Amino acid sequence: MLVSEQDRRLGLTTRIARLLDDPRRQASCQHSKLNLLRQRLHALCLGHEDPNDHDELRHDAALQTAVDRDTPLACASTLCRFEAQALPDEARGRHEESGEKQRLFGEIAYQAQTWQRPRRVLVKAEHLVGGANPRYVVTNLEGDPQELYDQVYCARGEMENRIREQRPDLFADLAGCSPWWPNRSLMLTGELAHVLLEQIRRHGLYGTRLARAHVGTIRLKLLRIGAVILRNTRRVVFMLSGSCPYQDLFRLAVQRLAP
Repeated sequence: MLVSEQDRRLGLTTRIARLLDDPRRQASCQHSKLNLLRQRLHALCLGHEDPNDHDELRHDAALQTAVDRDTPLACASTLCRFEAQALPDEARGRHEESGEKQRLFGEIAYQAQTWQRPRRVLVKAEHLVGGANPRYVVTNLEGDPQELYDQVYCARGEMENRIREQRPDLFADLAGCSPWWPNRSLMLTGELAHVLLEQIRRHGLYGTRLARAHVGTIRLKLLRIGAVILRNTRRVVFMLSGSCPYQDLFRLAVQRLAP
């Protein structure tokens, strides 16, 4: 009751609730954003940091009284959805103040109807000039939400991008032969070509503006360029155009890859 009375004296949750958007369909909502905020904050003051605790706390008469309810409060999944919405709101507010991209990270415990238990969900609340760009990742890994998202899951997504680029850029989807082996040989050739281009990207282009370019971009800007070739018994000279826009990158990659 002490927490509830102090909250009313300050008007803290009332003022905060006015600042929060509520995109829910109000006709279907059983719990107002003010009640959700009060329920979560009061439980935190009592030492209940895990939203899953509310599956039992929602029936606690003292907490119901503090929230001005005499019926069961919100369940854990409802609170998780409410907290997941709070991060995007904060990211949007910071973006409106600064005009720059904002990224905030957090986590919630969430249990879908078909899941046997709640699972940890990483939340990335990002707001850009074009609008919100949220991401949710279910994980069983331990660690800081931002580190897991940036260093583990984004890295895995980058690997998937490299696999997908084999189809349009290295023609891995050309399977025009009736027998299986010629088609497999064509795919294997594309995979080997990808290895070569990946090594150019990794060892020759790291730290440059093409460090994360697709192989089609590398081919267009560094491989398929015009040159005059002079050959004699001692050497072969490639004379590139002085107006080539990527000559600095080409020269750097050659220096890095030279034996």
